[in-house]
Amino acid sequence: MVRNFVHASRRRSASQFLWFVGLVFAVAPLLRAQFSALPLRVFSENVQMGAEPRTTLVLGRDGMLYGATLLAGGTLKGTLFRMRTDGGDYRILHRFTSTEPDLGSSPYGRLLEAGDGHFYGTTYEGGPANRGVIYRLERGTWVFTVLHAFTGGTNDAAKPYGGLVEGSDGALYGTTFLGGASNRGSFFRIRKDGTGFAALKHFSDAPGDASQPTSTLLKGSDGRFYGTSYLGGASSIGTVFRIQEDGSGFTLLQSFTGQGGDGSYPFGGLIEGVDGLLYGTTSAGGQSQFGTLFKLGKDGSGYTLLHRFNTLEAGGHQPYGELFQARSGLLYGTTAFGGTNDQGTVFQIATNGTSYIIHRRFQGGLADGAVSYAGLAQDADGWLHGVAVTGGSVDSGLAFRMRPDGSGYSISHQFAGTEGEAASPYTALIEGRDGILYGTTFQGGHTNLGTIFRVNRDGGDYRILHSFSGPDGSQPYAGVIETRDGFLFGAAGGGGQRNAGTLFRLHKDGSGFAVLKHFEGTVQDGMIPFGRLLEADDGMIYGTTSGDVGTANYGTLFRLRPDGSAYQVLRTFSGTGGGGTQPFGGLVQGPGGWLYGTTAYRDATNNGTIFRVGKDGSGFSTLHAFGDRPEDGTFPFHGLTLASDGFLYGTTFSGGLTQHGTIFRIRPSSDNYEVLHRFRGGPVDGSLPSANAGLVEGKDGALYGVTYSGGVSNLGTVYRLAKGGGPVSILTHFTGNTRAGAQPYGGLTIARDGLIYGTTHSGAAGCGALFVLGPEATLAFSPPSNVRLLGPNGRRFSLQTSEDLSNPNGWRSLSELTIIEGVALYSDPAANGISQRFYRAVWKP
Repeated sequence: MVRNFVHASRRRSASQFLWFVGLVFAVAPLLRAQFSALPLRVFSENVQMGAEPRTTLVLGRDGMLYGATLLAGGTLKGTLFRMRTDGGDYRILHRFTSTEPDLGSSPYGRLLEAGDGHFYGTTYEGGPANRGVIYRLERGTWVFTVLHAFTGGTNDAAKPYGGLVEGSDGALYGTTFLGGASNRGSFFRIRKDGTGFAALKHFSDAPGDASQPTSTLLKGSDGRFYGTSYLGGASSIGTVFRIQEDGSGFTLLQSFTGQGGDGSYPFGGLIEGVDGLLYGTTSAGGQSQFGTLFKLGKDGSGYTLLHRFNTLEAGGHQPYGELFQARSGLLYGTTAFGGTNDQGTVFQIATNGTSYIIHRRFQGGLADGAVSYAGLAQDADGWLHGVAVTGGSVDSGLAFRMRPDGSGYSISHQFAGTEGEAASPYTALIEGRDGILYGTTFQGGHTNLGTIFRVNRDGGDYRILHSFSGPDGSQPYAGVIETRDGFLFGAAGGGGQRNAGTLFRLHKDGSGFAVLKHFEGTVQDGMIPFGRLLEADDGMIYGTTSGDVGTANYGTLFRLRPDGSAYQVLRTFSGTGGGGTQPFGGLVQGPGGWLYGTTAYRDATNNGTIFRVGKDGSGFSTLHAFGDRPEDGTFPFHGLTLASDGFLYGTTFSGGLTQHGTIFRIRPSSDNYEVLHRFRGGPVDGSLPSANAGLVEGKDGALYGVTYSGGVSNLGTVYRLAKGGGPVSILTHFTGNTRAGAQPYGGLTIARDGLIYGTTHSGAAGCGALFVLGPEATLAFSPPSNVRLLGPNGRRFSLQTSEDLSNPNGWRSLSELTIIEGVALYSDPAANGISQRFYRAVWKP
C-alpha cells in the first residue's frame, strides 16, 4: 500500500546495526530512467487462479494431486498446481506469463514426478523460438527452471504436446509434435540437469513411419518405449509404435486404417495392463467417426477393437485421453463429447471389451463440468480423479472425483480464473472529486467479464464496485467518467441484450448500478462502444461506437442525458466519402463547443482521420486524413487531448518512418497538422503508443503518455514530451519482472497531488497492476546517525521517521531534503541510544 516512499531502517541487536533499503530501482546505465513505476495494486497477486485444465492429474508420492491448466485469467498462459485429493489446499506452484515468454507457455503435457522427487514437464509454446520448453519444478522450493528451449529445424524438435517419461538410465524422454528433418516431430532425450539433449529420431510422412505424436510415451515392462502418433502410417491417420531408449529399433506395431470400423487419429497415449498388453484410444474412426478403444501385444500382435463409440443411449464419443486401469482390473476413461448434453462422459470397460458402462454424463453449466480431454488417476483410497476443461461456476473447468462404481461423484475444485478478482485493466484511471481513483478491468470479476473498482491514491481501501455478468455488459474497455451529479458513467464493449454493449451508471460506493442503454448492433444504432465518454458543457453525455466492419457497421456518434433518456445517434459512419470509419476513441470538446475525435480508418481500409462535429451532429468535417505521406502516422485508435496551448494532441498506433507510431498535434481551427515525434522502438525509445492511451498534460505543462512496447525489455514505456515538440524523454521502462506489471494499454492520470498514475494490463502476477510514477531513489542509514538519500538532482523529499511500523499514523516529519549532485544528507542525533528507528522519504512533486 506504500506508493511514493523510499524506506530505510536502523536496528540495534547484539551490538550489530542492520539497515534495510527499499524501492531501489535500476536499469542499464546508458538507458537509466529518472522515474520508476511503483506498484499501488497488483491484480490477482494472491489469487490461486487457473482455467481450462487439460492434462491428466498425477498422484504424487506425498498423496497430493498435481496438474496443469492451459489458461489462468488475465494474460497468464497456464499454471502448475497441486491440491489434496478432496480438493483442499489448492495452490499455484508456477504461473506461465505473457511477459516472460522464454519460460514457456501452454503446458499441454502431464507432469512427471521423477526418481529425484522433482517434477518435470513440457510446454507446447514459449521459449525464445516459441517452440516450447522442457522444465523442472523443484519440490518444496517450487523453483522453476527451463532445461531446454526447442528451436525446431532439422536437428532439433518443436512443440511437445505430451509429457515426459523417465528412462532406466535416469534421463528424461519425450516426443514433439513438430520439428525434425521432416517437421513431423521427434523422439528426444535429456538429462535431468538439462545437459545431453539429443533428438534420437525424427518422424516423417513415410508409410512405414509415425508422424506428429501428441501423447506421453509409455515405458513398458520390457524397458522399451511405446507411443501413438496422431498421423503417419500407411493411411496417414495414426500409428502405434515402439522404440528403444537409444532411438534404435523403431517399429510400427499398428497402422490405423479407419476402414471397417477401425479407429483413426489417436490423441491419447498407451497404458500397459496387468496382462502385459497395450491399451489405447483413438479420437476418431470406428462407428460414425466417434472413436474407438483397442488393445494389442507389445510385439504388435493380437490387435483387437474393444469398443466403437456411438450415439446410442446417450453414449460418449471422441476419447482424447489415455485409459486407466484400476485395482479391479477394469479400464476407465473419458470422452470429450457425447452423453446427455454432448458434454462428455466417464466410462468403464473390461479388458475383453465387455461391461461397458457410462458412470457419468457431464451436464456442463455452472453446476457440473464439460469436455474432458484427460485421463483419470486413482488415489490410495480408491477414488478416481479427473478434470473437465469447461463448466463450473465461471465456466473455467473443474476437477472431480468419484468411486470406481460411479457413486460419490463430486466436484473437488472449481477453477475460477481470477476467483472474482479484477484482472487486466485496459483503460486509464480517473480521480473522483473525492480524491479516490476509479477504473475498470477488461477481465476478472465473478464471471471474468470485467469489473469496476476503486482504490485510494496510496493503494489502500481497494474495492470491486461491480462485476459484469453479461446481460449488464462485459469488457468495459471505455472506463468510466464522473458526471456532474456524482455518478460514475461508463460503457461496456460487449454484453447486453444484443451482445453489442451497454451504457451504465452507478454510485461511487458501487450501489445503484443501472444499465441505461443496450446497443442494438444495427447500423442505425451502433455497437461496441470502446471510447471514453464525454460530459459536455451542455450537460449531455457524448460517445462513440466502433462498429464491426464484418457487418457493414462502421460506427456512430451518439448522445444522451445522464439519466439515460433522450438517446440520439448524431452520425452514422458509412465507410465512404472520406469521413472515416470506426471511431475507437472518445471525444473532446474544443473551442466554440465543437466536438473533436478520430477514426481508426478512413474508408474501411485506410489509415484514419481527425474530425470535427457540432454537438447536434451538424457541421461534420474531416481535418486530417492519415497515411498520405510515408512519414505520417496511421491508425489513431485513441482520441485527442486539448492542451493549454490550444492545440489538439494525439498518437497513432503505427506509422511513421519505422512503423512504431507517432505523436502529432493539430490546431482545432485549421488543418495545421504536425508530427512531433516518430517512435523508433528498440531499447532507447518506445513503440506502438497504446491503443487506449492518449496524452495527458502535467502540471509542468509537458505531455505524458505510454507505449505498449519498446524500451529495454520491449514491454512498454512511460514518456514525456514538451508541447512544442523536441526529444521524447523515456521516464521508465517496464520490464515485466516487477510488481508494477508491463505493457500499459490504458493511459495515464495526473491527480490533484501532482503524481502520475497508470495501469498495466499484463505482468506482475499475470493480470496487470496499478502504478504511480516516482523518482528513482535510494535511502540508506549510515551508523551512527547519518541518513543518505541518493537520486536525481533537484528532486524534493520529506524525510519522516517512526519507531513502530504497526502504527500507520506514527510517522513524523524530520526535514525537507533536496537532492543536489545526486545526494541529500541528514544527521539524526536522536538515532543514538535507541534500539530501532525507521525512515522513509516521501517524494514531493
